[in-house]
Amino acid sequence: MGLELSAGAAGLRIVQVLVDHRGQPLSASDHVLYRSAHPHDRSAPAHIEQESIGGRIDSDGSFRGTCWRVVGPEPAEGEEPQWTMAPRPPTDEEIATLRSLVAELLLRGPTAR
Repeated sequence: MGLELSAGAAGLRIVQVLVDHRGQPLSASDHVLYRSAHPHDRSAPAHIEQESIGGRIDSDGSFRGTCWRVVGPEPAEGEEPQWTMAPRPPTDEEIATLRSLVAELLLRGPTAR
């Protein structure tokens, strides 16, 4: 199940939870994409910044995952992205926030979009 929250040209947020046949979460992810135009040069490519956390949720409730931060200019159509990507372990606060999002999606049921 998932939830997509679009902010138009400014960005996007997608939360996904994979559940088993009993409705127990197996994995979850939260992706936030920010897009901002150059403040002084409208012809310059927009700046893209993505922050994400995703990983496995074990049966004991522990989370095993990674956070990613991706930044760089928005590629022109057909161009390969020239982004800097950096993984790191999630903080306890980030894991708690993801757990809250998972709980909210599970409350909404399988029809959440």
